[in-house]
Amino acid sequence: MALALVGCSALAPVPEQEPVQPPGDGHTATVVSLASCWPGLPLLRQIVAEAEDQHPEIVYQLLGTHSAQAETMLEQGEVALALIAVPASDPPRGERIALDRQVLIVPASSPLESIALEEAIALLGGYRLDWSELDAGSGRPEIVVREPGSVGREVFREVVMANAGITRAARLLPSDGAIVDHVAENPLAIGIVSSAWLDERVREVEIIPSEGIAAVEQASIAIELLLAPDADAPAIELAESITSRQGRRLIQERYDSADAR
Repeated sequence: MALALVGCSALAPVPEQEPVQPPGDGHTATVVSLASCWPGLPLLRQIVAEAEDQHPEIVYQLLGTHSAQAETMLEQGEVALALIAVPASDPPRGERIALDRQVLIVPASSPLESIALEEAIALLGGYRLDWSELDAGSGRPEIVVREPGSVGREVFREVVMANAGITRAARLLPSDGAIVDHVAENPLAIGIVSSAWLDERVREVEIIPSEGIAAVEQASIAIELLLAPDADAPAIELAESITSRQGRRLIQERYDSADAR
């Protein structure tokens, strides 16, 4: 397994941290610190859950954040392993383990099941002021996205929207999970998220290609695995479990491709 090794050098604040459960036998635990981009977090949570069952003596400290911070924490020696997201068209920087689609979502109860490409661009750009313009109920659409510069947002805007802009009135949320939660609870909302975060509360909106276009190009990002050069045995074992047969099965359940290399 060819894993990217990243050099070392102060701890940045982390948006979301999984709770640490100390061992109950009074012994000092081995702590393995990990960081993941939001698209990779559902996968790493599953991998860690299985590792905890096999190694109850190890505490896995899992940090959810954006890709740039995950990579910075690895370089600064604050975590031993990181999952990052990069545009699928970029050269690999680590072990490329999966492709993840960026999709449009609405609440499961929404009448909107599909949308023409040109209408999707107009809607996200803020040029559709009522859902009635799209025969999808009534009320002002609420656009919900990640911050400008986030990998998934920018890939979707470039690939699907042909570099058209997203309205400045859009609600900005810090993670894909936060977007899914908000869209699920707000009937007028529509968001762009990693497909790995889809659940029964929301529904993907099919984008219909414009006349003369065979299909809408998939807005895919690549999820890559980075391992610190001084990673200890538990971190190395965890990395190997991600690329193992069992790890590939978990990847195939959640992502479009388990082998994007």
